[in-house]
Amino acid sequence: MRAALLALALVVGCKVDKPDKQAPPPTPHATGSGSSAPGPVEELQPELPGAKQLQVRTKSDSQMTAIWCMDTSEGRDAVVKVADALRADGWTDVSTRGAADRFGVAANKGDVRFSGTIGGRDQACSGTLVITTLARLAAPIKIPPTTEPIR
Repeated sequence: MRAALLALALVVGCKVDKPDKQAPPPTPHATGSGSSAPGPVEELQPELPGAKQLQVRTKSDSQMTAIWCMDTSEGRDAVVKVADALRADGWTDVSTRGAADRFGVAANKGDVRFSGTIGGRDQACSGTLVITTLARLAAPIKIPPTTEPIR
């Protein structure tokens, strides 16, 4: 009887899962560089509904500016569309400001800040002009305390 229990314990202890039930092997991240550095802010540029991008200026991987033409003639409608698009895209702390023909909108996504001005006209735009800037915020500067008196 003991031999049968021992044999059963060995069989159960050595059981191997079928290949389809085993955990999949870990996959490497698709960054390609192997570094965990954040990508360019341009990758976070939200799609603006009813807008045509007229120009993009990428100053660096951490800052870009884009000029859009929205298909609305009212700045108030454009600021609502932009704010709704930001919220839908996962941006937080979305805020709007302004009145009449000039509006602004701001939002955050991680360490990236979105800032937009809405209103105005341009020959290339028959609707409402929207200028957006995305900037990666730098880590705050930490100034060590000093024991020297301030003069």
